[in-house]
Amino acid sequence: MLSLLGALISRNALAVAACAGLIGWATIAVKKHDIKVARAAVAEVEKVTEHAAHKGRRAAQRSTAPSVRGTRDPTTRDD
Repeated sequence: MLSLLGALISRNALAVAACAGLIGWATIAVKKHDIKVARAAVAEVEKVTEHAAHKGRRAAQRSTAPSVRGTRDPTTRDD
């Protein structure tokens, strides 16, 4: 009778250990996936921000060009 009880407890212990291992593995996998997704989101935001900054710098360079101001009037002193 004791050996039957011992076998039952050891089987249950193995099942609990297997479940705990599976849950632990799944938790780690989900955390790694969350980190990967977060890094991708940050990279996307940085890419969009860099593109917008580059676009702004290009627009600023174009607006300082004399040709942007139109034709120059030789009678005005400030041109």
